Amino acid sequence: MRYKGAFTLIELLVGMGVISILMGMSLVGINIVQQTTRNTQRVDLLNNINKSLTAIYVSTGVYPLNLTYVTGSGGEDQIVFRSDVVIKLLPPLKRQNPSSPLGNTNGSFTNYCYSSTGAEYWVGVQLEDGSWKYFTNSKVPGSLSTCSDSGL
Repeated sequence: MRYKGAFTLIELLVGMGVISILMGMSLVGINIVQQTTRNTQRVDLLNNINKSLTAIYVSTGVYPLNLTYVTGSGGEDQIVFRSDVVIKLLPPLKRQNPSSPLGNTNGSFTNYCYSSTGAEYWVGVQLEDGSWKYFTNSKVPGSLSTCSDSGL
């Protein structure tokens, strides 16, 4: 009777192949979850900006004509609506070049836009799939033509 005390080379290669296939499948799943999380954070910030705009309108009767993104010291950036209305951002936004309304959608930078007539506003964010999510009080839906980049 022959005793088999070790795995053969073929058994080891098959085992390594199965493990690498499973790892590859899990990495794809992790990337999708990370992308969804980043997009959720972007839309949540947009929702907070929307609430702030509504609060400003209630107190002043007009929406701000522009927003200003201020890079702070110590990693604390801000979006300034007026001198007394500020959203503090920690961690800071990873923004695309503010002069470019379109750009990289790989997750390392994000494009935001804001436009206002005083009576109506559009605020938007570009998601990682290249689509845009908008909040507006207007009957005209948001688009890149209505939501120009003004400070964000």
